Amino acid sequence: MSIMNKITNGKMAICKGPLAVYLLIVASSIWFLISYDRQFGFAFITALVLMPIASFLATFFAVSKIQAGIDLSSSMLNKGEDVRMTLTVKSGGWLPIPFLNVKLDNEWRLSEDGGLQYLLSVSSTRPGIIKKNYKAETWGTASLGVSSIAVYDYLGLFKITYTSRDCIVPASSVSIRPSLRESLKNDYLAYLCNKMMCEEERDEDGQSVKQSFITQPGYEHRPYVPGDPLKRINWKLSARLDKYMVREYEYLTHPAPVIILDRCGIRHKMQHEWQRKAVLLEERVVEAVLAMLGSMVRQEMVCKVYFFLEGAWQMLTIENIDHVEVLRQKLSKYVFENIDGQRMPDGDFARSGAIAMFTGALDDALIGEMSGAAGGGSPINVICPEMPEQITGNLWLVNESYDFITM
Repeated sequence: MSIMNKITNGKMAICKGPLAVYLLIVASSIWFLISYDRQFGFAFITALVLMPIASFLATFFAVSKIQAGIDLSSSMLNKGEDVRMTLTVKSGGWLPIPFLNVKLDNEWRLSEDGGLQYLLSVSSTRPGIIKKNYKAETWGTASLGVSSIAVYDYLGLFKITYTSRDCIVPASSVSIRPSLRESLKNDYLAYLCNKMMCEEERDEDGQSVKQSFITQPGYEHRPYVPGDPLKRINWKLSARLDKYMVREYEYLTHPAPVIILDRCGIRHKMQHEWQRKAVLLEERVVEAVLAMLGSMVRQEMVCKVYFFLEGAWQMLTIENIDHVEVLRQKLSKYVFENIDGQRMPDGDFARSGAIAMFTGALDDALIGEMSGAAGGGSPINVICPEMPEQITGNLWLVNESYDFITM
């Protein structure tokens, strides 16, 4: 159910066209008064003067009793799904309101059927209701609300306009989940798999030993059995335990790759006519993260994702498709910011084996942060939705088909 709010702080304006007609009628009545029936003309003029005053007072009283509220059929959508907005306007007074001109407000993330302007007639027994369907077109959080409500008096001589700045109806928001794309060509995934492949080395006895690409091989131990090479006996441990213990090579697990979603967007850098393109590029950045994770899940690779949401850096470990869906839900409310502050999380993520920064705003500030972070561990790969102005090493592009291509 929607919360009904009173509309206040309107601004009155004169309707010039109807007023001109009305003044013409008054002038004609004065001429009639002078030329013909003075008694009838005087009464008619008096009525013409009192009618606007009465209309103004009645309309002002009726407007003070108006309440309005918005109800949405859903607050969370997938791209391509519909949401229905219901705007209800009620009057708590006994005087009816002749008509209201309602203009709806909609971000282009949602496409609408029909226009955005409606006329309503409201009384104490008959509320005014507008029902309108929207389709989710672009990822992100979209706002649905009322741009303005204009209330006309009974004679149509003036109107009282309430705008969104007057908080006539609190806007409602709907979050649109990014799509889970499938990457058919993924050079970056091939790079990860190649980087994480274990290299074969030989021990002192010529046996194959697998080790991580970062760490040195580790060991497990078991009691000595006849036939074991003496070189594999751990003499220090054997002396401590008072029995012979033999080293066994263990297969080391690789550190999980890391994905970082940049906090800074590109919309603030674009002129107004390019804002839509900027948002589509930001959308590709978000959906590219999900496409990469989908590919990694299919390869049974574990990954850590860092993103800035609700005022803090968050981290999710992605092991299966359910974890990807959890991240997809969270990213429906993700907002790229125009910031000059820290764009990478704190912590020991730089010690990971492979790090990818997904960004649409590669600039000197970000390159500087990545250089500092890379000093503590592995180099950072950069994945962009288009060729950036700044060029750095380890650059990858993700195109409109969500193919990851090395540069």
